[in-house]
Amino acid sequence: MALLPRVIFSAAVNYADTTPPTLSSANIPTAGTTMNIVFSEAVYVGSGGSGGFTITMSGGAVTLTYSSGSGSSTLVYSLSRTVDSGETCSDFDYTQPTDGIEDIAGNDLASFTNQHALVTNNSTQGVTATEFVTAFNASGNYDASVVSAQEAGFKFTVGGSSIDVTEVGFQRASGTFGNKTIRIRDNSGTLVASGTAIYTSAAVGSMCWASVGTPVTLSASTIYHITADIGGYNAVRACGTASGHTTTAAATINALTNANQTISEGIFAFVSFKYT
Repeated sequence: MALLPRVIFSAAVNYADTTPPTLSSANIPTAGTTMNIVFSEAVYVGSGGSGGFTITMSGGAVTLTYSSGSGSSTLVYSLSRTVDSGETCSDFDYTQPTDGIEDIAGNDLASFTNQHALVTNNSTQGVTATEFVTAFNASGNYDASVVSAQEAGFKFTVGGSSIDVTEVGFQRASGTFGNKTIRIRDNSGTLVASGTAIYTSAAVGSMCWASVGTPVTLSASTIYHITADIGGYNAVRACGTASGHTTTAAATINALTNANQTISEGIFAFVSFKYT
């Protein structure tokens, strides 16, 4: 019997990626000066990467300029102005420009409109910080369990809601001739926030403030200590009594924090913080 010829069937399968990347979400970090835009996959930015986006915030016009992130799923854009806390986004659009955003297969980012619901504003800018200071009498109790013998300040318990510390400071006295680093520690002694205030930044009798960088959250109903170095006549002292300083409901003063010093030398200078 003659053998029949063997027939082989084959088919070409096209595995090419033809799916364009899409917008997943966007957020404005606490500093209010950048915007993180998250996509469904890694994307790459061409020469037109700063173009195409239109965003409307309630505080005024904003334009976006590409900063970093090409090759990842999150691109960072610089904002033309600082976006304040509480601003809302009413419009967020994208129209693909020439040589804009695409995935590794060359698929352009899909254009979109009215995606403001995907924008989260986490900015803490523009919020008026409240100053927490005290007129605590110098005859109070001392608690040296968590600080150096060369620091003074006070121990406090945060109220029923957490607070975000933005600045720390001290009150400049007539004999203050040096900058002061103000520190906030938890009750185990772990440093949670600090800043160095420049003594020439304020007049005698006024507060010298320093940013702590990214706002630091102090937990509700939790004990902390705020202190600064002791350094001679009119240096930072835990607290004296002075007019013009008030307390708030954000926290309760428990005691002075001072290891081995007697609060009797020079003028008492306050340590304090600002919070939102």
